[in-house]
Amino acid sequence: LAPVASQLAASLENTRLYGELEQRLSETTTLQEVTRVVNSALDLKQIFERVVNQLAGAFEYPLIGLYTLENRELLLQAYHGYGAREIKKIGRLSMQQGVIGRAVTTVTPQLVREVASDPDYVQAFPWVRSMVAVPIVSEQFVLGALVVESGDAHLLGEKDLQLLTTFAGQVATAMVNASLYTQMVELSSELEQRVEERTAEVREERDRIDTLFRITVE
Repeated sequence: LAPVASQLAASLENTRLYGELEQRLSETTTLQEVTRVVNSALDLKQIFERVVNQLAGAFEYPLIGLYTLENRELLLQAYHGYGAREIKKIGRLSMQQGVIGRAVTTVTPQLVREVASDPDYVQAFPWVRSMVAVPIVSEQFVLGALVVESGDAHLLGEKDLQLLTTFAGQVATAMVNASLYTQMVELSSELEQRVEERTAEVREERDRIDTLFRITVE
């Protein structure tokens, strides 16, 4: 039996390594797709929805939420798995509310392995057991949060925490790029308006000079 046991051990190890390789490839492919979206799209709503869809499709997370921080409130911008009743409950949260608020106020990723034992947890579904909430941060400024909840079928751990932290960084980049683009568009529009105003002023001044010249000649 010893040689058979050795062969089985090798097969099991190969299976484990193959499974890890598949997971890494899936993570890399999904991250590449999100990076492509971040670099090609400037509409934030579209970026948020694509990030959530990529996470749901590649890693089969049952519940995903992407929040932005506006006026000290967390607003749910894109989601997967939540219904209208749950969105009404968790669609708008204060900075001091829930595990998500804790992640944002402390600027620290949160991994809750047992949500039932966390006093800050705001329940959306009774079957949820674990949760990850990662703040979306750019240059120490908190822009929002990326959240995943799961049940017994997929207990969340450190790997999920690291993965979502990476994706949150990509979302932060997208939000900064979109903000810069908006500022550039506004600045361009403002410059065009100033040019038009100055052109009108120059035209009026030219007309006055022409009139004065004709009066002087006469």
